Amino acid sequence: EIDLLPALPTAWSQGILNGLRARGGVKVDIEWRDHKLTSVTLTGDTRRTVRARYGSSAAEIALLPHRPVQLDSSLRVQRPLR
Repeated sequence: EIDLLPALPTAWSQGILNGLRARGGVKVDIEWRDHKLTSVTLTGDTRRTVRARYGSSAAEIALLPHRPVQLDSSLRVQRPLR
């Protein structure tokens, strides 16, 4: 499970982090504003399903190798995927 922004410092009200690595070879790019998630992009090295969690929301995300999947703040997949 990938827990998004579990302990964001209060001094970081907005920002972007790119290239974080989660267990299982998943790259995580994340954006937030006003201490709230605005988007996250997950990219896997292999075909796999990962569980993403943000606050009380959670979603199962199917990843294909090297195909980014962008999610909104509700963890819904955004289109188009490239």
